[in-house]
Amino acid sequence: MNDELLKDVALYIVKNNVTSMNKLIMIFNVGFNRMDKIFRQLEELKIITPINKQLKREILVNEEELLKILNK
Repeated sequence: MNDELLKDVALYIVKNNVTSMNKLIMIFNVGFNRMDKIFRQLEELKIITPINKQLKREILVNEEELLKILNK
């Protein structure tokens, strides 16, 4: 895990069921490029899906599963 915000963003996504990059950019006060990198890491960790045909992402884990992934 490279970005220090990765864990915080992942927890926020799972707890609040939010996958909107724009909303998370505003909440965490970061730029698009940084949030894009975080999202790519979350995809690699199988926490969220890539954007689907409806331009949405799905959350693939619950909070318990997320904590196991993040604590590896």
